[in-house]
Amino acid sequence: MDSLRVWLKLSAVLFLLSARWVVAEDMQRTVSSLPDEAAECRYLERLWQSATDALEEMRQIRLEGEDLAAQGSWEAAAAKMQTCGTMAANLTTGAMLKVTAAVRAIESKHGALPACAAQRRKQGQKGVSEATTLGGECALRAQFLAKGSTGGKESDMLPLLNRGGAYRFGVPSLGVGGRVR
Repeated sequence: MDSLRVWLKLSAVLFLLSARWVVAEDMQRTVSSLPDEAAECRYLERLWQSATDALEEMRQIRLEGEDLAAQGSWEAAAAKMQTCGTMAANLTTGAMLKVTAAVRAIESKHGALPACAAQRRKQGQKGVSEATTLGGECALRAQFLAKGSTGGKESDMLPLLNRGGAYRFGVPSLGVGGRVR
């Protein structure tokens, strides 16, 4: 189990590093083609809206998965959680990385950070972190639910159940026997 956790973390780090490099290259070209600061601000806001929409959709999928688990539909819940984890890796984290890359490109182009981009710097970094964390939690929750749906013993599932911290995202995790913890 610990080797799986290490593999997941290593995969996430490698994905983020490679994605940041590719996104930064593309973003530098895009931002340099924009005519002025107002166009850059509009572009950054579109990126931000897309990223926050993706994060909200991810949260919604997580909630739907928890609802299915509460109803005893463990396989369907595991599928939702797997979708949430995959979405974090493929869509949400990438969208947040675009925001942070756009902020860096805008700052590089002007030599300073325009006012419209200042708040997006921290929000984008926080969004990358939240998407990565939520995706990891969804993946672990999917494991737990899949194990439960195949008749795994409760004692085997406790290490998976005790990880996470879903309250941080306003979603209580279900404990052994379906009790909310």
